[in-house]
Amino acid sequence: DAAKPDCFEARLRRIGWGDVVFATPKASASIVRRTAEHVRKARDDNFLLHVQTSGRSLNQQAGRQTLLEVGDFTLCTTSAPYAVHVDNDTEHLVVRLPGAMLRRRLVHPEDFACIGIDGRSGIAAVAVTFLRTLWGQLACRNLTTAPPEMANCMVDLVVTALLDGGAQVLSGESRQVLRRQQLLTYVNARIRDPD
Repeated sequence: DAAKPDCFEARLRRIGWGDVVFATPKASASIVRRTAEHVRKARDDNFLLHVQTSGRSLNQQAGRQTLLEVGDFTLCTTSAPYAVHVDNDTEHLVVRLPGAMLRRRLVHPEDFACIGIDGRSGIAAVAVTFLRTLWGQLACRNLTTAPPEMANCMVDLVVTALLDGGAQVLSGESRQVLRRQQLLTYVNARIRDPD
């Protein structure tokens, strides 16, 4: 949904790297939505890591919302609806990770959906720098193959940053609320009128 449909501009650059896909969408003010209908039709099990590279965005999923500024990141699951509200000249580095790859490291990666991680310091800053450098090498075609060790290193670093930055948000009570929300989202995304 473009804020000004007459003036809307967007571009997307996408590069596959083994099972991981990197993309850099850039758009004028708009709302990007993945609806329950999209979820129902796609049935994919992926996670999208949104790294804010310019501008800012408001990400919403699983009853949460987080405002991302340059350097921040958050995780979204493709198995539930989400929305990303972007300002003018907003750009992300989006990394699509297979669900199986994250589930080998996190029991419930959905717990981290839409938790904003400050990527300006600590482990998160290391992860953001790694991802941006990796994207740069892929975009320049200096790196064309996906050695499993490097992909595993990348995912381990992202998971470590999520655990470090999101741990305080995930108290026992919030996990119960999240499980309830996940169940409702799952059911709502898959219920449809048979007609």
